Amino acid sequence: MAELTESGLRSLSRSGFMALACLAAAVSGAGTGSYSDTDVKAAFLLRFASYVSWPEEQSTPSPLRIAVLGSPETAAKLRALVDDRGGANQSLGVRSISSLEEARDAHMLYLGSEHRADSRALPLLADGRGLLVITDSARGLAAGGAINFITVDQRVRFEVSLEAA
Repeated sequence: MAELTESGLRSLSRSGFMALACLAAAVSGAGTGSYSDTDVKAAFLLRFASYVSWPEEQSTPSPLRIAVLGSPETAAKLRALVDDRGGANQSLGVRSISSLEEARDAHMLYLGSEHRADSRALPLLADGRGLLVITDSARGLAAGGAINFITVDQRVRFEVSLEAA
C-alpha cells in the first residue's frame, strides 16, 4: 500500500498541512456553495497523489493510474480536471472500473458512495502493492481505506487512517 510514512506524515504535518488546509478551504468554496461535493472530491483526489510517499521500489509511478469504482460522476470530474491542467497531468490516468479486480494495476483506488462490494477484499487488494485506497462511506476507514471522505457542516472533509496509510 502507498505509505504516508512517519517522516512523510511529519513532513505533511509541517509543510503539507497548511497546503491541505488551504486546499480544503478553497475547494469547498469557502461557504459559497459554488462547487458540488463531486467537484471537491475530484480535486482532493488529484491533490492526494502529490502528498503520497510511494514505496521505494515504486518511486513515483508514471503514469500514475487512478481507478474509480462506484462514482462515474467523480471519475468524469477527475478526468476533466486532468484534461484542464494539460501538461502538468500528462502522467496521470483516470478510469472508471466496475469491479475491484480491475484495480489491480492502479496506484490509487477511489471507492465512491455507490460502491457496495465486500469491503474485506480491500486490505487483500492493497496489501504490499502500493495502492492508496480512498473511500466515501461511513465505515470507509474500518473497511481498509487509508483516506475517507466525510461531510462536516455541509462541507467535504477527509479523515486519514494512520494504520492503513
